Amino acid sequence: MLKRVKKGQWIYIIISTLFNVILMLIFYFIDLKKSLNFDYYYLSALIGAINLLLGWMIPNHFDFEYRRKNAFYKGKLPIDIRNKMFSYRFPLMISGIIALIISCIFSVI
Repeated sequence: MLKRVKKGQWIYIIISTLFNVILMLIFYFIDLKKSLNFDYYYLSALIGAINLLLGWMIPNHFDFEYRRKNAFYKGKLPIDIRNKMFSYRFPLMISGIIALIISCIFSVI
């Protein structure tokens, strides 16, 4: 399964994870000044939830579109459609899971 992961997908995961960590650190240092009225790790959990939601919805759109166009409502999808779904789902789901793990770590700190 991981053999099909392309370099661009790994780059997306790394960039989105770094963005999440940098955003968390910025809000962590702002929170040290006690100028925030909310817990800063909720922002990371929100980013993770959005990534998971997008990772679920975007590939399903390809599935529904293919089945509607071809009136193919039962059975397995062709391999090219499944690969296209995987290429969108993998980086979004992994970055969402990492963001949720980061929010859990920051909530303990």
